[in-house]
Amino acid sequence: MNRRAFLGTASAVGISSLSGCSTLETVEEPFVTYQLDGIFTDNAVDEAIEFTVEILDGTDPIYDTPVTLSALDADDGDSSTVLEEPWMDENARYGIRVTSTAGEQVALTLSDVLTHRTRAVHDKPYIEYTVTYTGFFRLSVNFHDEPRT
Repeated sequence: MNRRAFLGTASAVGISSLSGCSTLETVEEPFVTYQLDGIFTDNAVDEAIEFTVEILDGTDPIYDTPVTLSALDADDGDSSTVLEEPWMDENARYGIRVTSTAGEQVALTLSDVLTHRTRAVHDKPYIEYTVTYTGFFRLSVNFHDEPRT
């Protein structure tokens, strides 16, 4: 077998062995970044709550803000709000950390998210996080083609 035939065969074998990997592959590249489309916060209980939201770049805090949400169905305020800042248009490895007034923390970093997603999220330029309080803090994430806020 000549060298050119060998290289052609090796390339074809390599390509076919990778072709079925896209369904369960993880996306852990450190260069993957997004624009932050906002952080949606929602209180789903009948008591007002206060907490702090930290926005992370990787695992490094870059911004924090206190959040106060009224009780669900309260007439004296909002039980949900959206956190938006002009600098969120810049690409970064956004994540969030929520700290209750009692000091309990829950975090969701981009690395955490990408270990459970396929490469399809690379095509989405926007990421948004949602913080829902239901007696405990639930954090979730979505990816979008266009900004929703």
